[in-house]
Amino acid sequence: MTAELPPLRERGEDINLLANLFMRRYADEFKRRVKFLSTSSLKHLNDYSWPGNIRELENKMKRAVVMSETQTIEPWDLGFNTTSQDDEKNPMTWAHHGLDFTGMTLKEARSIIDKKLLVTALDAAEGNLVKAAESLGVSRPTIYDLMKKHGFYVEDPAV
Repeated sequence: MTAELPPLRERGEDINLLANLFMRRYADEFKRRVKFLSTSSLKHLNDYSWPGNIRELENKMKRAVVMSETQTIEPWDLGFNTTSQDDEKNPMTWAHHGLDFTGMTLKEARSIIDKKLLVTALDAAEGNLVKAAESLGVSRPTIYDLMKKHGFYVEDPAV
């Protein structure tokens, strides 16, 4: 017997419940202090069409927990584009994406950018480390080093 479930986009409040469930699960797994979804994030989650269904929601929440620099997940942590392409290229608007470098050292700012680029490359490569390394113009061992540095669990077969 097979149970037919409607697509996620038709399940209203289930989106919020599942998003919070995944957020707590991955915050525990990755030992992150993320605790909240912003109102704007919830709106984006509920307005999205979810072609990948629950698996896509789970992946977005996992990414957001890893990407968030605060206790609150914002739309950009989820991968939703909330500004124009021109704004993306302007360092003065980076604060709108959780990238406020005020009071940081160069080393601290570089670490944040490294992490965001790493997660973006891994997402685009669907977890394929070789492809992610190629897209970033670095070697596979460098990807492993970056993943270890930023607290991702990774088992390096070369070790």
